Amino acid sequence: MISYRIDPARRLVLVTFTGTPSAADISTHQAELRRAPDFDPAYALLVDFSAASFANIQPADVRMHVMQDPFDPAAPHAIVVRQESDSSMVRMFETYSELSARTGPVQAFTDIPSALAWLDSLR
Repeated sequence: MISYRIDPARRLVLVTFTGTPSAADISTHQAELRRAPDFDPAYALLVDFSAASFANIQPADVRMHVMQDPFDPAAPHAIVVRQESDSSMVRMFETYSELSARTGPVQAFTDIPSALAWLDSLR
């Protein structure tokens, strides 16, 4: 399951993943977010994967999601993972982002307060 909340006051989009999302689930979410009336592509992104598994996501899927990312190239992405070993997917996302110049800074975290602090430090 994927849910999101747009916080215009903080200029932040918080996306929460649970379970084992598929590449199609993530693509659908990206398209929905792009159409959301309160969405601003300049907002920062905080993705919470702490209750989700990357089991259904392949490297080609990561590349596709980078290319479909609805955020501006300067928008920072903080991604919270369940455990440090999950951060390899985040590093792959970061690498594809840098190579394609599609997103702003990308950083992995294991807790939401650290992710929020990092995003706040970039503003």
